[in-house]
Amino acid sequence: LAPRMVAKNDEGFLMSSRFLFVRFRPEVWWWGSLLLLRGLLISMVPVIISNDTWLQMLSMLTVICAGTALQLHYWPWKVPMLNLADGAINIIMMLTLSTASGFMEPVQGQKAKLHEAILVTEVLSLYVVVGALTMITSLAICFKSPMGSSTDLFQLRCRRVNIQKRTRHLM
Repeated sequence: LAPRMVAKNDEGFLMSSRFLFVRFRPEVWWWGSLLLLRGLLISMVPVIISNDTWLQMLSMLTVICAGTALQLHYWPWKVPMLNLADGAINIIMMLTLSTASGFMEPVQGQKAKLHEAILVTEVLSLYVVVGALTMITSLAICFKSPMGSSTDLFQLRCRRVNIQKRTRHLM
């Protein structure tokens, strides 16, 4: 909807929704809506999960972590420094939530087994990601070529954005 309205040069739409689009790169015009959704999800956690503080913390961590992963993948802000700052702030928020768990009451019984299973899954996922990154880095060192060249490993190439190709559907 938004790309069509911008292409039509609908002045009313542009003025009323400017706050959603102006700070982000044109390819990720939808990022403002995602930030609003993330804020809504974070604020709804204590409302929906009112009795279980551990589940609240886990839910907030999940929302922030998913948002951070998307932010680091899409790099939505027009100013690169804002992307770095946003990623750092999100990581610090996750660390703060994790550290605050030390002040919570211990989980016992069946909930303890659930939390243990979640923790094991998270740690295994971390090992898989670190292992994959180690393998990619090792391969990059072994098969070194100029960064960004066509012979470079595809995971390490700087992708070029063809603005004309990506915005052609807007017109």
